[in-house]
Amino acid sequence: MMRVLVALILAAVLAGCATSDTTGSAAKATKAPRSQPTTLILDVRTPQEFSANHLPGAINLPLAELESRISTVAPAKNQPIVVHCQSGGRSTTAKAKLDQLGYTQVRNLGSIANARLVLNLPEK
Repeated sequence: MMRVLVALILAAVLAGCATSDTTGSAAKATKAPRSQPTTLILDVRTPQEFSANHLPGAINLPLAELESRISTVAPAKNQPIVVHCQSGGRSTTAKAKLDQLGYTQVRNLGSIANARLVLNLPEK
């Protein structure tokens, strides 16, 4: 009876060793996902329009101030940026200006309603 008990304990210990993680922390570190830059949501409407309704996490940078202030909001030219306005006209102009300034990851989402759908964001 004692031999059976010792055999069961030994089997349990060996089974535990067989399933332990032997990859080490260095291997885990290489498998960790790289952090992606956060996408900047730019609302190029007026401050009045923005205060009445805006997307969660959006930054208000009116089209008239875009060229003079964009470097403070997005200093890296490879920063992912989505831009929107009320109906799509100003955001089209904003995207063209950002492209001219050398920003490489700009996407025009058009209207605020379309941006809300594309980004899957809730109503205010």
